[in-house]
This record gives sequence, structure tokens and C-alpha cells, in this order.
Amino acid sequence: MTTLAIENLACSYNGKAVIDDLSLTLEHNEIVALLGPSGCGKTTLLRTIAGLQNISHGQISISDKVVSTPGKILASEQRNVGMIFQDYALFPHLTVAQNIAFGISKQSKSEQATRVESMLNLVKLQPFSARFPHELSGGQQQRVAIARALAYQPDIMLLDEPFSNIDSQSRFSIMLEIRQILKEHGVPAVFVTHSKDEAFAFADRLAIFNQGKIEQIGNAQDLYLRPRSPYVANFMGKTNYLAITDRGEQGITTRLGLIKPANGTPVNQSHSQVMLRPEKISLALDADSPFFIKHCFFGGSHWVYQVSDSRDPEFMLEAHAPEQWPVDACVGITVLSHELVTFS
Repeated sequence: MTTLAIENLACSYNGKAVIDDLSLTLEHNEIVALLGPSGCGKTTLLRTIAGLQNISHGQISISDKVVSTPGKILASEQRNVGMIFQDYALFPHLTVAQNIAFGISKQSKSEQATRVESMLNLVKLQPFSARFPHELSGGQQQRVAIARALAYQPDIMLLDEPFSNIDSQSRFSIMLEIRQILKEHGVPAVFVTHSKDEAFAFADRLAIFNQGKIEQIGNAQDLYLRPRSPYVANFMGKTNYLAITDRGEQGITTRLGLIKPANGTPVNQSHSQVMLRPEKISLALDADSPFFIKHCFFGGSHWVYQVSDSRDPEFMLEAHAPEQWPVDACVGITVLSHELVTFS
């Protein structure tokens, strides 16, 4: 069973630290997404796993075999790691079948033919084997890339923003197909993306990057509902922050009144603000309320409201509701019962 262990990793580029004291594990048949803004170190980490980037501290092990330490690096071709790139990196002068066979050229012709046929069946491209990449759609090119990588029978798959060039209508169906292929073949994968929606759909766990470090790692639900820092909270979705003005046995008090945590979850007494997702806030028309709708727009499945306070023009809160109400309408605000997240 293939696993990956990264311990206290550090590396730099042009004298600038890109990754700093980073640790990460990848279990057998697991998909981990590296999620974060551009320039935070995601692709650099992928390159270190592939053996394309030297490290200055720590080590990388694949299935308990050390492949990278400072000053010593196992060559990429000896790591049995497959890579899929953002631009697919297909050879334009080779057919689909020839592209798939490229990484297994050392096998006999009969072995190559059998493997290529198996991969074509796997990615449902049998009728396109003689076509060239420019004759395929973006989704079909992506299937060729995954087939070529799997034909090599890698121990680990690395994917660098592989879905960004696929149209939005077919992107998620292709993502689910490739996820299923990786799972059926028992190939663990590290997946780089800047899109949390892609990470939610494709990965088992998400690692949120912040300036070369992992801020938090976990499944999508934990990161969204239980972020450990405002950075993670903001990255995972729209967030409101309210100052805590008082604490009691029943809950906390903010300008919205008493907020009771679900199931009596204790609130950290040293924290000064509470995080509220827009969907945890319920609105209702109330002519006597000091809160009023300042802006609104249609969000597809709901209306998005920016609510202000007549007593404080600087205050702004986002809430969602299925109903449409006019701008300047006064609304009462109720916080739905849920597990509260607070920060210092």
C-alpha cells in the first residue's frame, strides 16, 4: 500500500522561503487537495514530491522509502509518480493511443497495445484512439492525460490544477469520473487547486495553505464549520464577525442579542468575536427593528442581503433568505442554533 509522508519540509526559490516547516501525510487510496491563493506554495510542494525541487530541511518518504532530504534527491523517474498538468502536456504530433503509450515505451509492443487498450476502455475513449489532441474537447484531452499517467502504473498521482481549462458544464462530471478511476485503482493523489468547490468535490481531505504553511487540514465539512482561524474561515466561504459583549450560562451576547450555542457547546471565555455564516442568520420583516436592508441581489437559490444598523452606519452583515424584500425594509435578525465558532 502506497503512502506519502512529508516531515518538517522547507525549501526556497531564488533565496526566498516558499515552504516553511510543513508536514503532511497521504494515506493509501486517499486524495488530498492543496488549497490556497496563488503563490502560497502549493505547486512548489507538488514539485518537491515529484523530485523536481530540492529541499533545504526535512524529508519526503513514499511508502517508507526516503526520496528527498537536504542535498540528496531521488530522481523523478525512480519515484514512480504520475503527474497531470493544467495544460495536459499532451504531445500534439502523437495520436491519443501514442500519447498513452509514451510512458511505457520500454515495454514490449504487445504489452503496450494491451495496456493502451485497457486505458482507452477505462477513460471511454476507444473511438478516439487515432485522433490527435487538437481534435478533442478539453474534457477528452484530460481523459487522455489521466490514461497516460495511469498507464505508467504510478504509486502516487500528482494533479496540478487539472480542471481549470475545462468548461464549467462538464467540469464536475469529469472530476467525479477521474476520482472514481483513482479510487478503483487504489492510487493516492495530491491535487492542487485554488477552487474550494473543486476541492470539495474531488478530495477526501483539504489542506489550506497560507504562505508556505498548512493553516489547517481536514475534511470539507470540518474546515467550513469549524475553522481554527479567520484565514481558514474566510477562505472557505463568506463570513460575518460580531463582537462578543457579554457571556453567560445560556450563551453569548452580541449586538444581535443572546446567541445560544447548539447542544450547550462551551464558548472560549478569552475569545472576543463570534463567526456567523450567512446561512445561519434568519431574517424577517419587522418595522420596529433598527436593522434594515442596504443592498440585495439574487444569488440563484436564495437572495443575498447586506444588512446595516440604523444606530451604526459602519455595521454590515450578510444574510441569505429565500424571499425577496425591498431595499430599506426593516428586518429582525435571528441567529439559528448551531455550533458556535469564536476567535480572539
